[in-house]
Amino acid sequence: MLAARVDIFRLPLRGIGLRVKHAMGPWLRRPGLGALAVLGALNGLLPCGLVYVACFAAAATGQVLTAIEYMLVFGLGTVPMMLGLSLAGGALPVPLRLRLQRAIPYCLALVGVLLILRGLALGIPYVSPNLANLAATPAAATCCH
Repeated sequence: MLAARVDIFRLPLRGIGLRVKHAMGPWLRRPGLGALAVLGALNGLLPCGLVYVACFAAAATGQVLTAIEYMLVFGLGTVPMMLGLSLAGGALPVPLRLRLQRAIPYCLALVGVLLILRGLALGIPYVSPNLANLAATPAAATCCH
């Protein structure tokens, strides 16, 4: 029952993703900066879980300008990694790329577990700081001026 319910929510996103991928096909074969610009714009329309999380976090700020700043910084923060991966990806041997692709779900699961532990505030140094202790000692914060 739960699996069918999840698929109902996933279907619209899958349809959008398939349409965007289909639209990208002809542009992948064209040379030039114009084709790259169109591909970049179409790539921005593909569903991405991390972008959705950033959108929710931006919406949680409660202010339009702050949310815009949040999304702008999020987008700028992805530029070095995306550029580095696109430049270095072709230099990696195919077997290594395949192993890295298989490791991605495990890495995402690890990040998810770390974020849950952090939110629990268990007092584990560097993983799950005790937020009550941090709030009780405001003098620990340093001022820069």
